[in-house]
Amino acid sequence: MELTQFDPLLCQTAITGESYFDFIVEYGGDLEGILNQYKPTCFQIINEHYVVLHGTIIEFPNIPLAYSPMCLSPLTFDNADLSSTKSSATDLSATDLSAIEESGILPLFTQPFLQLRGNGVLIAIIDSGIDYTHPAFVYEDNTSKIISLWDQTIVGTPPEGFYYGTEYTTEQINTALTSETPPLVVPSVDESGHGTFLAGVAAGRFIPENNFSGSAPNSDLVIVKLKPAKNYLRELYIISPEATIYQDNDIMMGIKFALQKASELKRPLVICLSLGTNLGGHDGRSIFEEYLDIISSNRKTCVVTAMGNETTLARHTSLSFTQATQVFNINIRIGPNEAGFLMNIWGEAPDSFTVGIITPSGESVQQVPARLGQRDLISFILEPTTILIEYHIIENRTGGPLINMRFNKPSEGIWTIRLARVSGVNQTIHMWLPCCNWITTNTYFMEPNADTTYGLQKPDFVAPAVDVFGPLPNNSYGTLSGTSIAAAITVGAAALLFEWGIGRTDFNIDSIKIKNLIIRGATRAPNVTYPNKEVGYGSLNLINTFNTLRSDATF
Repeated sequence: MELTQFDPLLCQTAITGESYFDFIVEYGGDLEGILNQYKPTCFQIINEHYVVLHGTIIEFPNIPLAYSPMCLSPLTFDNADLSSTKSSATDLSATDLSAIEESGILPLFTQPFLQLRGNGVLIAIIDSGIDYTHPAFVYEDNTSKIISLWDQTIVGTPPEGFYYGTEYTTEQINTALTSETPPLVVPSVDESGHGTFLAGVAAGRFIPENNFSGSAPNSDLVIVKLKPAKNYLRELYIISPEATIYQDNDIMMGIKFALQKASELKRPLVICLSLGTNLGGHDGRSIFEEYLDIISSNRKTCVVTAMGNETTLARHTSLSFTQATQVFNINIRIGPNEAGFLMNIWGEAPDSFTVGIITPSGESVQQVPARLGQRDLISFILEPTTILIEYHIIENRTGGPLINMRFNKPSEGIWTIRLARVSGVNQTIHMWLPCCNWITTNTYFMEPNADTTYGLQKPDFVAPAVDVFGPLPNNSYGTLSGTSIAAAITVGAAALLFEWGIGRTDFNIDSIKIKNLIIRGATRAPNVTYPNKEVGYGSLNLINTFNTLRSDATF
């Protein structure tokens, strides 16, 4: 069955409509079997491994009410502080280029034998959109450096092979730039400013009067404005209307769109993903993580992701069982007016666990039995709270145990989760609360662990992320902080390395080579062991990468 067999208008309704569910399936070459099993209203092929199915509750009757790897994990951008922005470009100083100077990028612009500025490289920003009228993205002849802009939120003419949103070409954007009312020609806007800032830091033009430049000022841009997640996901995870969340499938389709553009133009591509979630096993085995691994192995393709903003928020804890310790009490401080949240508890095969509960008022629920597919709704006499407990003894992707606890209207105070190991041989259990502004900062683990929030050595390295200067909507500039910004600077650095590598006829350069080149030149302090949990292999220093290569070549 081909996608073209579906009515395009019906597909658009299913993809964007609030009465339709979406989930990602790994079809393993048997697409026909998956379609016969689920009979979706519509589907979208991501690649040869994954497909997105869209259908009603009648078509997908077995979608669980709590987290499952088949459901989409909503993602949200980092909470950069927009309150610190400047409304004009006055009173600027030489330090406005400090981030790319500190990263060892600025010297490469003028180095006589390199002069790297990202020429010929595409940078994809998959985020909240862009203010395409900002001077950082408009050349002196009033033409745009944006190759294509796919706004998933606007009904119109989708990109070829896609069924929702509207694609705006360079020509259309250029027409808008010459119009007295650009929004009437290209109505795409960036409401939050997050995508605009990232695009500017990664690939904004050098603007002398504002003493600003992106990391790769001569690179071209592919922009994807993500559509907001559907309400059923917001309700499922009890996420407030104020929080901006996106869906995995829309992000993956955005990546597919960027890859398609790079293939058409036969140009290298760097993808910026400044998004995050605390859902999943944090072990690289979710569908989304595996998809990124596949993309990262493509030649002339590099994926840069941000991490680290959650370190101090006490939303992760871990514990280790011993033969003498079979029950642990995990204390969670829940703040006032918390609407609810989903908490994940992950273990390793072949272990099995159960949970009990003690409420702030002292009411106790004994250990809830762990049975395959068990789902229990717990209510209390003295608390308005309900807790849905869902056991996955063998979780689909990891094969290990997973317990989901969905708190609805939790009472303020200290909640105790009694975690007991029923059987098994492993020791470590990880627990996660939601990320970002899905919950308030007054809800956290009383005994958090910030050291082992991921099963792999991360971060790989660090880059400037505090008070970085960049463009914002309405022809303004400002300073933002957060790991999103560090990722955007690194995206520009990767573009410079692509320009250099392909210029030396290394047409197989990919994410791994880019990462290792950056690690090679990273600044490392004496008497410190690397890699480490705080800075990975050190701080981005791109000029030092070339200095190190020169030293190695003459050794």
